[in-house]
Amino acid sequence: MLSILSFGKIPLTASWLFIFGLVAAIDTIALCQNCTMMDTVCEFFLEVDHRLTMMRNGDLVYPKDGKIYKYDVIDTSNAIPVNLEDVITADGWENPSLTGAVNGKMPGPPIIVYEGLMVIVHVTNKLINEGLTIHWHGLFQKGTPWMDGVPFVTQCPILPGQTFTYKFKAESKGTHWYHSHLGT
Repeated sequence: MLSILSFGKIPLTASWLFIFGLVAAIDTIALCQNCTMMDTVCEFFLEVDHRLTMMRNGDLVYPKDGKIYKYDVIDTSNAIPVNLEDVITADGWENPSLTGAVNGKMPGPPIIVYEGLMVIVHVTNKLINEGLTIHWHGLFQKGTPWMDGVPFVTQCPILPGQTFTYKFKAESKGTHWYHSHLGT
């Protein structure tokens, strides 16, 4: 589960960028995918759970000629391919496998904010029996070392069914990444 975390004067975009969660602005708090320079706080909501790869709405899918089709499709020449955004392909292998997902996607959503803003990320653990943390690579967490997300070193794991709120200042502009530590 790798995702992008960008800090800087100009937010970066990617082809897989999508909006998640509640999109609204209240005073100077942004509850949305992209924050503006006018915001002082950017707030995000992440739900971590397990999903099956190569599945779409409970239907098994398979790849052929760079497209994905429902498993019961035999003649792909006349079939409508499945939208790739609805499927976690992971390694692209036909057999489904269990993988971690953030907000139902893998990789998880990018968090794009301006340098100097306060970042609040609410992480809910929807896994059945594994604790987790979110580790923020490239962020020094100066003044907030307990927000670094290293299990049993800087924080206790987020247990199944619990929510933990990360709160830190967006410093060290550039593109960083975050990932989970599962099974902690």
